[in-house]
Parts: sequence; structure tokens; C-alpha cells
Amino acid sequence: MIRANVKKEDRQLHVGILGCSAISQAAHLRAASTARNVELTAICDSSKDLGWKMAAIYEPKKIYPTYREMLDDPDVDAIIIGVPDRFHADSALQAVLAHKH
Repeated sequence: MIRANVKKEDRQLHVGILGCSAISQAAHLRAASTARNVELTAICDSSKDLGWKMAAIYEPKKIYPTYREMLDDPDVDAIIIGVPDRFHADSALQAVLAHKH
């Protein structure tokens, strides 16, 4: 479990993270878990094992097996894209169309 000694603000951005590989482990997951104005609401990874492993460490409220399901979640305000570069454009477009940008 990752916890910072940071007092969370009352109003928070509810974030979902797409991808739990190296870049997300090195930066995105920790940042979303410890920021004062962010709640790590959901994660999604194509590897169920990796998704569950990161969920055990960072404790998001939800884990999704598909990006579409995370995009459809009304509790997710924005998406952090932590997948390989070749998937960024399509992933970002889907987030924009789902009003999660």
C-alpha cells in the first residue's frame, strides 16, 4: 500500500489509469495515489495479473478488464494514459469522446 502524508482536499479529480506497466509504476500510479487533489478511482490493464498486483499496492476503488468499461464509468472524471506510444492517439481520442479528458 502506498500512502503519503498528504492531506487530501475535499474536492478531488477522480482519475482512471490505462495501463499498469513500467511508466505507470514509475510515475502515474504513485502520483495519482499521493496527490492532494486526485483520487485514484480506477485502473485498467490488459494483463489481469498485473492489474490485480497494482491494485493490491495502490488500492484504486475499481479495476477494469477493458478500457471501454472504465470509460463508461460515471465516477471516472479523467484518464491517464500509460500505454505504449503507438496506442496513445486512439486511447486519447476515446477518452475525449467519453468526456474523460
